[in-house]
Amino acid sequence: MDLFNRSLTSGICLIAMIVLIGGCLESHNANYAKLGLIPVTGKISLDGAALPDAVVFFEQTSGTKSYATTDENGNYRMKFNSKVDGVLAGEVIVRISTTAKTGELSAEDGDPDAPKKPKKVELVPKAYHKDSNLKLTIPSGNNVFNFDLKSDGSTTGPS
Repeated sequence: MDLFNRSLTSGICLIAMIVLIGGCLESHNANYAKLGLIPVTGKISLDGAALPDAVVFFEQTSGTKSYATTDENGNYRMKFNSKVDGVLAGEVIVRISTTAKTGELSAEDGDPDAPKKPKKVELVPKAYHKDSNLKLTIPSGNNVFNFDLKSDGSTTGPS
């Protein structure tokens, strides 16, 4: 009887492991269309000059974030994640920083022989990142939000 119980227990464990492993190996493709992501682009400048390599976050009240990095001309295109562009509709707090990271890896991040980048200096006042008061409501449709930030922190929304 003891041998029977061991065999039964082993068999149940084996079946459970197969089911669990099979579930982990199954491919799950997210259906981003159901989210209703909205395209958002724009330009960031500081005191009238384009702000390159700035990180832009649109943070929902739920905590969900979309992000972008500005190009050499200060232009950005918001991404929901590394696979799709867009922002969820609704209210967001906008955070802009020259020292923040998006979480995406660059080619140099995995290369131990890549030259070390100098430490970035924050060019953007705290009023636009840590203590941001920049708020938007993202409506449906294509949206362009340009921000001309001021060194004194007086910008309160898109221009």
